[in-house]
Amino acid sequence: MPLAAAFALTNAGSLLSPHGEIDLEVSNSATEGYRALGFSNGICNAAIVELDPDYAAVLRIHVINGMGVTLGDSVIGLTILTAIKARFTHITFTIYRPARAPGYVKHLYELAAPLWGSIVDLPVKLDAIPYTELRIDLGNHLFWPKFASLPMIDFFSTQWG
Repeated sequence: MPLAAAFALTNAGSLLSPHGEIDLEVSNSATEGYRALGFSNGICNAAIVELDPDYAAVLRIHVINGMGVTLGDSVIGLTILTAIKARFTHITFTIYRPARAPGYVKHLYELAAPLWGSIVDLPVKLDAIPYTELRIDLGNHLFWPKFASLPMIDFFSTQWG
């Protein structure tokens, strides 16, 4: 169901365009026809339903709009990914990132990627992310109730189950 413009901008998660692209940034375009990504499509979003993945059985995790566009959120989020990777060495991550993140934040992800996986700039077609693999949406976490009530490290660590 399409979101009203005000709700699209404050949605606790990423958006799906009318053309089937995952995009949080919705720049230079109207938000008409955008839907919440996490309400359907088999995408996990801890703002909606708590996650409880069996990491021992997961080979790849697709992180959509991973850890925001600020340096602090990114450092803490990448620390959590590194902790998961240390415990479950078989897991690789694909991080789908806002293309308009500041250059120094983007560079942090580029430096860290060899440790745990790869980076893909958004927007990306939903169908390009395999339905058979774990897909977690962390988009627009500024509007998640837990983000406002928990210390940042606790917020990011609780999003992974």
